[in-house]
Amino acid sequence: MTAPDANERLTLSLLDDYRKLIAALKIQRWDAAKWTVTVNVGLTAASAALHDAKWIAALMAMLVAGLGTALVWHYNERATRVRRTMAIAVDYLCQNVFDYRSVVNDNLRDEKSRDYDREELLVFYTAIGISALPTIGMLLAR
Repeated sequence: MTAPDANERLTLSLLDDYRKLIAALKIQRWDAAKWTVTVNVGLTAASAALHDAKWIAALMAMLVAGLGTALVWHYNERATRVRRTMAIAVDYLCQNVFDYRSVVNDNLRDEKSRDYDREELLVFYTAIGISALPTIGMLLAR
């Protein structure tokens, strides 16, 4: 095995690892949003049974929504860092092995900002926010 072959294999292996890591982080984002909504639905059901302590359920729903939002944000930040690091490997591949960008028709060197998955994040944050509303509404409807 020559040095360029080893570098090519290492770079392709890194790209594969980056893709897998991004996919895993996207699943973690989904899981954080899903479990936040699930817990808040449970809190809504529990608050219906509480008469004098509905404020505890409302406080818990806001806390759970805040933690869920923080987790989704954290996993999104990690995915953004991986995408930015992935661009370095693509640059090496393009300069030393073959033009990866012409094959996939994507400019991975474009700035990968936090809102790269804007549509998904909007759905996650909206679902998390809405999931706390019924419990808070029960407190206000006393």
